[in-house]
Amino acid sequence: MIPVFAEAANLDLSPWRFQSHLEVWVLIVALIASYVYAIRVLGPRIVDKGTVVSRKQAWAFVAAIGFLWFASDWPIHDISEEYLYSVHMFQHMVLSYFVPPLVLLSIPRWLYDVAIEKSSVGRSFDSPRNQLLRASSSTSS
Repeated sequence: MIPVFAEAANLDLSPWRFQSHLEVWVLIVALIASYVYAIRVLGPRIVDKGTVVSRKQAWAFVAAIGFLWFASDWPIHDISEEYLYSVHMFQHMVLSYFVPPLVLLSIPRWLYDVAIEKSSVGRSFDSPRNQLLRASSSTSS
């Protein structure tokens, strides 16, 4: 018997068999720990009054993590990698259409200000914009 056919006949190679994906769980735990650290430790130091994060932002984060876990772990990942291309495309759609907007909705304004606007990334984008505005205002006067 040809080894390829013998391997294909093996019932243990079913795409429905459970496979743990440790890298997915490590990523999910790291993302949750980072968000909780930002909300519980950094938020109270930065925000003087009011809420650090709204319920809407917290639920958006929970939904983003849920979609990320759903699309990246068993059975969706295993079926998409080994069996159905349509499930693979569904996985990509979930990861590109649902997760990023939910992550953006879950970021409080103060965290955006600290991470983007006051960082070197924000300054590098801010400088050309300000130069352009100065140039346009000096030519118009």
